[in-house]
Amino acid sequence: MDIAAVLWYLWRHRNDKAWEGAIQNVRMAVQIVREGIYQWVNVRTCQKHSEQQRDISWQAPKEGYVKCNVDSTLFSDHKCFGIGICIRNSQGHFTKAL
Repeated sequence: MDIAAVLWYLWRHRNDKAWEGAIQNVRMAVQIVREGIYQWVNVRTCQKHSEQQRDISWQAPKEGYVKCNVDSTLFSDHKCFGIGICIRNSQGHFTKAL
């Protein structure tokens, strides 16, 4: 899974740069790939143990990193959507939101 995630991210990053001129910090890119792999492994592990009672709670990232949590919703009545983003540091303190 690790190599697939890295290759996917490199492909996406190249497209973002080519089509939108977006340039991303290498350290942030590595963090995004690591977080994606961690979440994928965590979800797969939870699916295997779906019969067991478990509590999944937010965990702070490693020292020097941030964590970006994203959520979205659809409002079919109004034919629109909403998105929320919250960034926290390694101590779990709020940094930014959108």
